[in-house]
Amino acid sequence: MKKLTIPILAVLAILQSCTPTSKNLVADETAKKIFNSTELNGIEKTISFVDSIILDNTNATDINQGYHAYFDKLKTLYFRRKNISGACERHS
Repeated sequence: MKKLTIPILAVLAILQSCTPTSKNLVADETAKKIFNSTELNGIEKTISFVDSIILDNTNATDINQGYHAYFDKLKTLYFRRKNISGACERHS
């Protein structure tokens, strides 16, 4: 599961960067064919929840800048941890 975290977050960031800057989400026709209104509402709430976490953790005012800052932090932490664990493996 830990190995999937970065790829999943990367996909979310890519999808987020493709959305308009307004917070009013509107489902396109394809989404309306696949999901019912309850499911679409749940997706919208999930996106809003994640957006609020991103903005809270980055102190950004623009959601796109927030995602970039958040993933830059994650990347730094990931590579720092990878280097530390790699050094431990070499010395054991």
